[in-house]
Amino acid sequence: MVFGNNDGDVHSIIAVAKNFPNIHLHGETFRGELGGLKVAMNHYPEKARAIAENGNYDLICYGHNHTQAEEMVNGNLLLNPGAIMGFHGGSLKDIPTTFVVIDTDTGKTKSYTL
Repeated sequence: MVFGNNDGDVHSIIAVAKNFPNIHLHGETFRGELGGLKVAMNHYPEKARAIAENGNYDLICYGHNHTQAEEMVNGNLLLNPGAIMGFHGGSLKDIPTTFVVIDTDTGKTKSYTL
């Protein structure tokens, strides 16, 4: 998990996350490997795009605008999975819950809307 602009009480998020061994907090940016892919994550689309344009990762994920999107940039997959909470904080409206699953062996993605 990376932090964004609406995380509220970051200290409480950190404290609660310690109770869940599968949740890993990475501050504002994650850079590492997942399932054999070089992955970067940042909340903001502009920062994620800049990472993708440098061409050093297989997958770059971002969020912020709560809009699901997928495109190739310099051979890197730039991906916004959408809004897992089904809520848009900027407009204070319920929106469809969306997420994406990626097969790390094939690189294929499957989008879901609930």
